[in-house]
Amino acid sequence: MRWLALTLGLVAACATGAAWIYLRDWERPRLDAMQRLRARAAAQALFCCARRRDTCSDCRIEVLDARGPRRWRIRIVGAAATRCFTLDLDAIHASPTRSPAGVRPTGCPS
Repeated sequence: MRWLALTLGLVAACATGAAWIYLRDWERPRLDAMQRLRARAAAQALFCCARRRDTCSDCRIEVLDARGPRRWRIRIVGAAATRCFTLDLDAIHASPTRSPAGVRPTGCPS
């Protein structure tokens, strides 16, 4: 009878521990997750991989925060420098002759 109680106690402790870890690490789904992905993809296409394909691995993009509806502040970390921009997902498009539309330089947070 002691072994049964010990076994049930261990199973209960494992289940409680697993439930606690799940609840501790659980995050609510973000409603803006798709827009974040679109902002990251647009920034990668405009800044990181626009000229040469070999620069794609040297470039890192961080989507920082929303600046309004469908406007995102991003940080681009490359081999040369770190810069921040505001992307307007409704107005963004690349132009081969001019700088991309819908992109404005902004300050980076510390």
